[in-house]
Amino acid sequence: MNRMTPDQAKQWTGLKEGKLNRCPDMKNCVCSQHQDKFYIEPFKVAGDNPLYKVRQLVASSDGYKIEADSGNYLHVTYTSGLMKFVDDVEFLAEPDKGLIHVRSASRLGYWDLGANRKRVEDLRKKLES
Repeated sequence: MNRMTPDQAKQWTGLKEGKLNRCPDMKNCVCSQHQDKFYIEPFKVAGDNPLYKVRQLVASSDGYKIEADSGNYLHVTYTSGLMKFVDDVEFLAEPDKGLIHVRSASRLGYWDLGANRKRVEDLRKKLES
């Protein structure tokens, strides 16, 4: 089973040329900024501070920890309850377009049984309601 250390995860997280990083070629990641097999729709939001609601949501939800927060970029880790798996979840706001791009990736294994895609869709329901 593949396992990424926090230092290795840093290679895949953060902004690259102003965008979220691509997913590695593993079935444990989704990203809204790259049109490939890992694509997921960005969140549609309105307002001057689109990440405000995301920050509130992750701060009030179990398992999330804010790792980096700089203006229009937010990086959180999510630790699962039972197995303590760590996933990286990143958000990049484009306020002028009313979008928040998202990337969610597991640090462990090749395939996550759709857990990251489900997490993003669950967050979307809460944010867009």
